[in-house]
Amino acid sequence: MPLQRGLSLRHLAELPGADRLWPLTPARGLAADQLARGTMERGWRRVMVIRDRSAEARQLAERYLGALQQAGGSAIGAEQPPIQVDPTEAKAWNQLLDDVGWYGPQALVVITRPGSPLARAATTAPWPKGLALVWPFPIERSLAVAQLGIDTSSQGPGWGRFTEAFRRRWGYGPGLVEAAGYDAGQLSAVAAVPPTASGQQGWDLLWLDSRLKAQDLCAALALRREGKKLSLSGAASKLDLAPAVSPNAELPLSDRPPNPEAPWRSPRLSMPLSPWWCRSSRWAWRTSPRWEARTPPWVN
Repeated sequence: MPLQRGLSLRHLAELPGADRLWPLTPARGLAADQLARGTMERGWRRVMVIRDRSAEARQLAERYLGALQQAGGSAIGAEQPPIQVDPTEAKAWNQLLDDVGWYGPQALVVITRPGSPLARAATTAPWPKGLALVWPFPIERSLAVAQLGIDTSSQGPGWGRFTEAFRRRWGYGPGLVEAAGYDAGQLSAVAAVPPTASGQQGWDLLWLDSRLKAQDLCAALALRREGKKLSLSGAASKLDLAPAVSPNAELPLSDRPPNPEAPWRSPRLSMPLSPWWCRSSRWAWRTSPRWEARTPPWVN
């Protein structure tokens, strides 16, 4: 089961015959857990979490919030986090810009997919100086603010060697699908080899023991013939497999420092922001329903 995701994965153990269902790739929530840990390690304890309307974004954002709060962080904002935002709705998007300026989070966590309307709007918005953007995918380009991203192509101890061989053969880098296919091939090849002593035919994974040192395929085939337990060097995960339970992996985080030469661009005007926009921003703040008894963020 190379690409099981979401609710179907969480309810897998409840299905009849779940002992025969072995997920090959880590759960999507693992990325949220590691991203939350990376956020805390960088000292960003007060964050604002926004997401798009998709069900996957909602689940990922909720998992991130749970991991963040468990680590001692907090999510802030005018609404109950995670905040659902549609950047095509001008009023809601402008309100978000005001809220970020007022609440002053250390980081804005944008839970969406690469290239989505929300991702494009977040990369062009005029965020306050000192804010960091956190993405649940690899960083695409430098911005005027710091960024934190994560590589969601699951990685196990055999990833480096597999990637090198794949590039030599096909001329481009592999992704999660290719890595999961390779791991499935490894498991099938070793499971199909009957131990020499018994000579019994049959396909099972009782020989797999992730507590042992990971072996490459040739060594694993030899150990299997001897009837010994072994662990495989997985590409997509650590291959610490169990029935109806997702394996673990190391998802590398990446940092991108702010680039002062990257100009902010208005998502509506598609041009560098000018003093006129800043004056209009102040006017919009004064006419905001939450203006009373508050100090505008640009005063400090």
